[in-house]
Amino acid sequence: MRNLIEGQSLKLNTGALMPAIALGMSAREESPEETSAYFRKGLEIGYRHFDTASVYRTESMMGEVLEDVLNSGTFKREELFITSKLAPSQTHADDVILALRTSLSQLRLEYVDLYLIHFPVRIKAGTKLTIPMPEDSFCPSIWSVYGRCSSNAWNLD
Repeated sequence: MRNLIEGQSLKLNTGALMPAIALGMSAREESPEETSAYFRKGLEIGYRHFDTASVYRTESMMGEVLEDVLNSGTFKREELFITSKLAPSQTHADDVILALRTSLSQLRLEYVDLYLIHFPVRIKAGTKLTIPMPEDSFCPSIWSVYGRCSSNAWNLD
């Protein structure tokens, strides 16, 4: 399978190449089956870099597909670049390793290529983050594209 973005990678300080274009696996309103199909279609059309996070709740669906395509030999692990993120409620030093292990378990991987801090703040587990959007702001129309206008609060549990 040809890489959609072959030759369009960024060289990291480790020497690893990170595909410049990633398919975001953010929180989706579709069913788990539709989310898995979306991820599988991304692989099929040539995406090799996938961006997810524990707060998106898509890691387990990705894990099922990853296990399938890696075990079948369709892809080798080193052909894929997986980014995940640490939830704001898990940024305490005591929580980081467990959070990463949970993501790896959900993704059914031994490693992720890039692990980021989702937000550079510590938020208490279960906190609702409210993002105010004035009625006359352009934000509601933009956010509606992402399905966020129906609720301007995120549960960061």
